[in-house]
Amino acid sequence: MSKISRSTSADGRTSWARTRFAITKCITVLSQEEVQRLIESASNLFHRAMLMTLYSTGMRRAEACRLKVSDIDSERMIIHIRKGKGGRDRDVPLSPKLLETPREHWRWMKPKTWLFPGTVKNWRADVPLSEVDRRRLS
Repeated sequence: MSKISRSTSADGRTSWARTRFAITKCITVLSQEEVQRLIESASNLFHRAMLMTLYSTGMRRAEACRLKVSDIDSERMIIHIRKGKGGRDRDVPLSPKLLETPREHWRWMKPKTWLFPGTVKNWRADVPLSEVDRRRLS
């Protein structure tokens, strides 16, 4: 973002300058009880697994939508995030407690490619979550 500011010199001349400034947002940090209530409020195992993955890894929503089953490395306890913010790949640690829920979700849904698969004509399909599916999660 930029802002145009006007300044007047001692001899009365006016000059205009474009200055850069950062917009700061106040973030809300949830307490442990609030996080627990949020996760427990999930309507099904799919939503619970997604909430736990997002919260415990700090992953962005779009990154979670593109998360593949093969991106979870349970031997090294790492989740590979591909093409994250800025198009960069990164690895995030995977806690043993977090590993239990996606495993349970995997046993229930048996996704082939995408850990959190999307839908086609309201039927679960092996496609990443679409923009319509993402809006339902927001």
